[in-house]
Amino acid sequence: MAKPKSEPKTPAKTPAKTPVVKEDVVKETVGDIAEDTPQDPNVETCIDWKALIPDSEIVLNREAFLKKGINVNELSKEDQASLKAEAAENEKLIKLNGFKHLARLRGLKASKCHVVESSAERVVVQQMLSFLPNSENPEGLEVHAVANATLNNVMGATFQSYLEPIAQNRAFVRAVKDALGINILGQDELPLEANAIIVEKTAGPSIHAALDQVMESKCISWSDLKATLVSKEHEYQGCRDWNSSKDIPQATVLGLLTELKKINQGK
Repeated sequence: MAKPKSEPKTPAKTPAKTPVVKEDVVKETVGDIAEDTPQDPNVETCIDWKALIPDSEIVLNREAFLKKGINVNELSKEDQASLKAEAAENEKLIKLNGFKHLARLRGLKASKCHVVESSAERVVVQQMLSFLPNSENPEGLEVHAVANATLNNVMGATFQSYLEPIAQNRAFVRAVKDALGINILGQDELPLEANAIIVEKTAGPSIHAALDQVMESKCISWSDLKATLVSKEHEYQGCRDWNSSKDIPQATVLGLLTELKKINQGK
C-alpha cells in the first residue's frame, strides 16, 4: 500500500523589521531658558555625533557669558576662539546648519512637519524625522519632537511675525538632538538669541548704552543714579569711583536695567 504523500512544509514568515520609534519629545521654551527633556536612557549611542559638528557651526552662548559679566560681542575673534575652546557645553550653542549637517550624516530619509496649533500669539509644531538603518539602529530610527514659538519666547516685533518657521526650526533641532544624543542647546531654542544675532550683525549699542537709554527714558541723571548706588554701597562695592555708566561692571548693569525698568517714567 502506497504511503500518503506528506504536504510540503510552508516556511515560517520572518516578521518585517520595523524602525525604532522614539516617543514624542515635548519641550517648552519658557522665559529665558529652554527646558531639555532627558535623553532616553534605553537608546545607546555609539558614535560621538557632537565631534562631527563643524567648528564654524558652534558659537558661544552670549546669555550665559553675560551672566558672568562677559560681553562676547566686545571680544576680538581671537579671544572668542580661545573662550570657545575652554567653554563648557552649557556655554555653547549649535547653529541650525550644524543640526542639518548631522541629520545628513546620520542618513535622514524623511522629514514631516505638522502644525498642531496656530494663532497670532502661539504656534505649536510636531516634527517627525525618519533615519536609515545604521550600526546604532539596525532597523532604522523614527523620532518625533514638539516645539512652540510664542510672543513670550520670541523677542522682537520682526521675529514675532514668523512664529511658525521659528517653531519648525526648534522642533527640527530638538528631534535631531534626541535622535543623536546631543545635549548642547540649539541657537534656535533660545528666546533671546534672535536679539543677540541682531547685535552681532549691526554692531548695535552696548549694554552700557542700553543703560543710558533707560536712564534717559526714566528721567534719571547720572548724578542721581550714582547717589542711589552710593547709598547702597554695601551692594555696589567700588561705586564711589564710577564716573559714568561705562565704569559699571557688566553684571551689575544687567541688574540695574531690570530694576530701572520697573520705575514709572518721570520718577
